[in-house]
Amino acid sequence: MPSERRAPPEAAVAAATVRPVTRDDAPALLAINRACPIEANFTFYFDRAPDFFAWPDAVFDQHEYLGVYSDDRLVGYGLCGTLEGWIGDGWGPYVYGGDLRVLPGWRGAGLAKRIILEFIDRLPPGRRAAFMLVKDGNVAATGLISPRRWAVPRFVHRVLCRFEAANLLLLRRTGGPRRCRVRHAREGDVEAMAALMTRALQGRLFAPQLTAERLARDAERVPGLGLDRYFLAERDGRLVGVLAAWDEGPLRRTTLLGYDLGGKALRAGYRAASLVLRNAAPLPEVGESFRSLTATRVAIADRDPGVLEDLLRAVVDEHLGHGYHMLHVGFAGEDPLRVALKPFFAQSFRSQIYLVAEKGAYPSVWPPGHEDPYVDLAII
Repeated sequence: MPSERRAPPEAAVAAATVRPVTRDDAPALLAINRACPIEANFTFYFDRAPDFFAWPDAVFDQHEYLGVYSDDRLVGYGLCGTLEGWIGDGWGPYVYGGDLRVLPGWRGAGLAKRIILEFIDRLPPGRRAAFMLVKDGNVAATGLISPRRWAVPRFVHRVLCRFEAANLLLLRRTGGPRRCRVRHAREGDVEAMAALMTRALQGRLFAPQLTAERLARDAERVPGLGLDRYFLAERDGRLVGVLAAWDEGPLRRTTLLGYDLGGKALRAGYRAASLVLRNAAPLPEVGESFRSLTATRVAIADRDPGVLEDLLRAVVDEHLGHGYHMLHVGFAGEDPLRVALKPFFAQSFRSQIYLVAEKGAYPSVWPPGHEDPYVDLAII
């Protein structure tokens, strides 16, 4: 509505309050989510219905949402998700700040900054490291958290590295793995899987602490992340790679709201190509969702891109022809595993990772391992 697009009165902004949301706020959270679409060649939003909290419940050890309220009306929100991982000198909690949304009519009033500052101010001692992502081209968000724009007394922050989310389109068969034997995990594999993850991710900031017990528990707890969703790569009888291909659709999915002219041309070309690429799923109609898989808990021995390539080949070939459109894979910094994408047709979305660290928590300003962080795409 036109009134939604007008800037709010200064008095309303000044009177707005920031406080934790409750699960009773779920309908308002879902409404804000729908009202904040992303525009590219097509307009879409991340659909979290019917349970807004199902996704954070699945991917974080703890989480809290803060909301901005005008009187009792929710007009914006943000997430503070906590995970146990490597924080530079041992295992401990770290924080991801994201999933930030403000209704169009309330943007430009500094509400997003208030949410971020409130979260940082509320972090108790021991939450010594955190990170946020800002997509390239998001000028407003870049200015919002730029280290030169504002400072927080207890913390320092900086641009850490880039993050690339690659969408591998499922168009045709890859010919299968070329270097490794790839199979699904079984119950008896969890010890070896946990050992490989520990070795492969050792020393990387934010690397998860994935024990055999944690893997087995999550296989029962997290919807769609059973052991059968893990692909294992073996070479010479030795486990050299692990990747879980997780369909997050029941928890969150990309729902289409419309195509622009470029998107319509892409859709027409896609439809024409389907005469040759018979196993490729047709692009969704407006109101429908893309079906996708997220590569999560990726651990590759010696960071060998050939091993990851074989795992991706196996995932693509197994799901081609079953209605899936893409496989999402994430890379932080100068990850050598990025080379594994070469055989695939992929679209990339790039962001910058901002690191936040508690002042005086480390001998140097930044935690050890920050040069090569591990960021799991499933939590973004």
